[in-house]
Amino acid sequence: MKRRLLILAFATAAIVVWAAVDAIDVFNDAAFDEQTWKQSRNDERRPMAQAVVKLAAQPGMTRDSIEQLLGPPEVLGREDAGGNRLPGVETLSYYVGNGGLFDGMDDAFVYIHLNDAGEVIDASIDGY
Repeated sequence: MKRRLLILAFATAAIVVWAAVDAIDVFNDAAFDEQTWKQSRNDERRPMAQAVVKLAAQPGMTRDSIEQLLGPPEVLGREDAGGNRLPGVETLSYYVGNGGLFDGMDDAFVYIHLNDAGEVIDASIDGY
């Protein structure tokens, strides 16, 4: 009986922690809006970042379709601002402001990684 209560308490605590972390995810507070994204910069884009990653990671997305949807990237290259090699042949980088209090990022980006055919192979939110 004590073991069941302990397991139930642990499971409840895990659910509460998961819900709290999800509630403070500064990158997942808004649905993607093309007009707002294109007209905004920095912290105004941050709440849409997770939605952008999901859109970009869809099968069949290409560099042209990403740029049509999001506009031209702020940075285009193979390395991040810290000189670290990024996956793929080329990466489109879109600045989304700072990462907020809980993720430790001063500057955050949506990275969209492309293969040599210009197709999306991965998309992520990262920063430093």
